[in-house]
Amino acid sequence: MRWTIPMIGLAASLLAACGGSAACDEILQLQGDLTVGDIVYGNRCETCHGPAGEGDEGPALTDRIPRITRCRVISQVVDGGGLMPAFGDSLDPQDIADVVEFVSLEFR
Repeated sequence: MRWTIPMIGLAASLLAACGGSAACDEILQLQGDLTVGDIVYGNRCETCHGPAGEGDEGPALTDRIPRITRCRVISQVVDGGGLMPAFGDSLDPQDIADVVEFVSLEFR
């Protein structure tokens, strides 16, 4: 009984960190491919975020990626926000998993 409340709190915290979204949950279950993610980044993200994530028309990812969770990155890619367009309808879940893997490792 004494572990029940802390475990429920931990589960709720983890869901809140991921937003509890179905898209996040689905994409986190996929194994991202770093090589494919690099290609997706080059085709879809580099124009705004720069080849090294330094920012250009969009913000620098090198400043942001280290401070946010993978679920937050997934949410931004899927739903967009600010001036960033949503890619949830134009990238399939595997492409999103691949690009999230790439930016999470490349720009940490």
